[in-house]
Amino acid sequence: MWSKGHELKYWNKTGLKKGTSIYTKYVEALSMNDYDYDGKTIGDIGCGPFGGIFSCETLKLEGSDSHVAVDLLADEYNRMKSSPVEIIYGDLSKQLPFEDGYFDYLVCTNAIDHIPKVKH
Repeated sequence: MWSKGHELKYWNKTGLKKGTSIYTKYVEALSMNDYDYDGKTIGDIGCGPFGGIFSCETLKLEGSDSHVAVDLLADEYNRMKSSPVEIIYGDLSKQLPFEDGYFDYLVCTNAIDHIPKVKH
């Protein structure tokens, strides 16, 4: 069963470099560099300690209005100072702190497997 302690232990043992390289592969596989982010709000739910897609040097997001990284472990990850953006607390088992339609683009690649009740 997943726990906060398990996740923090994983990142401390594995290292953040592995995580950022995984997200670079996601960006490439999803052809995210082909999208126009000018004036858009982009979110990464379950971004991990490194800010998820926002850690990818290959992804050009300069034209976007907002980069929103969200994770259940936001406080712990912000203390690690490993993300290029501030991470906001969000629990996928509960209501997220955003109105419907808030994001133009949303990525969630490493969070659903941590939810005890996925149907929620």
